[in-house]
Amino acid sequence: MRFLYLALSLLQAFSLASAFVSFPTTCPSRLTRRNLRTLSMSITEPRPPSTSVGSERSRPREVQADVVYNFAFGSNLSPDKRNSRGANGTAITTKSTCPAYVEGFRLAFNMPMFPPLEPGMAALTSATSDECCHGLLLELGREEYERLWLSEGGSAAKPPYDETVVLAKTYDGREVKAIAFTASSHSAKPYELPPSARYKDIMLKGARDSGLAPAWIDYIQNIPSSNPTKILQLICACYLQFSIFLFRQGGGFARDRKGWIGSLARAMSAGYRAALVSVYRHVAWQGSLRLKPFRVVGPSSEANSEATPSLLLHTMRLMAAEVALSILLLPGALMGILIRAIRTLQGKPMYSFGPPSKK
Repeated sequence: MRFLYLALSLLQAFSLASAFVSFPTTCPSRLTRRNLRTLSMSITEPRPPSTSVGSERSRPREVQADVVYNFAFGSNLSPDKRNSRGANGTAITTKSTCPAYVEGFRLAFNMPMFPPLEPGMAALTSATSDECCHGLLLELGREEYERLWLSEGGSAAKPPYDETVVLAKTYDGREVKAIAFTASSHSAKPYELPPSARYKDIMLKGARDSGLAPAWIDYIQNIPSSNPTKILQLICACYLQFSIFLFRQGGGFARDRKGWIGSLARAMSAGYRAALVSVYRHVAWQGSLRLKPFRVVGPSSEANSEATPSLLLHTMRLMAAEVALSILLLPGALMGILIRAIRTLQGKPMYSFGPPSKK
């Protein structure tokens, strides 16, 4: 197995080297669309293995209250998402919900994940005083809030989000201090990548179900999204088997695998992801997604539309990105197919994202 791993590593390293020379950087059984979507969701929105929040981190005093308010603006707008957000797919129960907005912040997709399946995830980020973000004010019991926070990676040594206190203004005129999830300093990037079509659809449906302002719904509707071709989706799905293999070899969430295999696996996993992000953002988006500021407030306001770039030029860029990503992902996809074949011959289940299954 070590010989196989070394051979696969050399091929992957060659692919990585080619990618970094060409592009600047900053620093399965037969798959159905449903299976691919589930796999991509588990990769990009993992639930933490622990069920406790580290006490060594400083947290806002608001989260210690019996009732905690959370300002939801991304996938948590969706009732369906909240109903499966807890541990083992259990529901996060809210006491009440109310449409609201916060001033001085904006919606951003500055948390890169796995292009092209899930390029960017939503976070709230500080902005000019005349900008705002609309969302849903969730009233939660303390235990329910903790479950929500854990589902967003709150138990990690370095959570991807910070708990930021914001002043939420409800559509019915109240002002409430709430916790919003902003990208932490180690997660936030100075550039943005579009959400996947899947993620955008969840946000859009959630905004409609929550009764958010029509102008905000239009704003989300006009956000570009990533919807790769079926061929590229299949390549990605095959690659994910190798990606999970690397994740396991590197020690999983604990990242505690000792020796050269663990170190090499972690380095390759991080390097490959950086290459994917670099290729995608430079080829498809000229370095970054650029969203028009949303400068209106209140439920009855209207937003001005922004002129869109040349459709032909943008389409050509997306096609070029598809080709570049396919070339970059192909070695890993071939490795994934090989790993699947070996595990099938051994009578073992396919790799899945999460703790190894117990026998």
